[in-house]
Amino acid sequence: MFDLSAFKSRVITPARQTLFKVHVVIPGMDVPDFEFLCEATSVPEKTINNFPIHYNGRQIQYSGDEKFPDWMVTVINEEGNPTRREFERWFELNSGTLSGVRDGQFATSLDYKGRAEIIQQTQTGDEPPTARYICDGLFPKILGPMQLDWKETDKYQTFQVTFAMDWWGTDETIS
Repeated sequence: MFDLSAFKSRVITPARQTLFKVHVVIPGMDVPDFEFLCEATSVPEKTINNFPIHYNGRQIQYSGDEKFPDWMVTVINEEGNPTRREFERWFELNSGTLSGVRDGQFATSLDYKGRAEIIQQTQTGDEPPTARYICDGLFPKILGPMQLDWKETDKYQTFQVTFAMDWWGTDETIS
């Protein structure tokens, strides 16, 4: 028989998915500490490839290298588009303007790569946070469209940014 009191006594405080912030550091730009309003994101995915070794008609699976798939963030746009403009500038510094010429500083170094922190906050907002994920070697790969629609009167504007990265880890795995 279900015992509600026993269940409630075992329940821990669940992490709230709405308590997070994203902070990006771009070393080669004028705005090295780039904070923006973020509607949604996720802790990035991590996979380990495997490879088989065949023996006597069987496959034995071995662990391969880690892979860090792209990471997506939904950004809340602000009046005047200052955040969107920073992402557009980051794109131009990475890939060049219409002329196809990249910024000299970015063309000869890895300064175009940034670092992001995804910080999960406690329900009370106290420090330390419940978790901190660090994404390194980060750069925007896709700058999504901004929807404009006269019918949507009770919504704010968002756009998605997809990042490529070298790796990610937690405070424990990095130290």
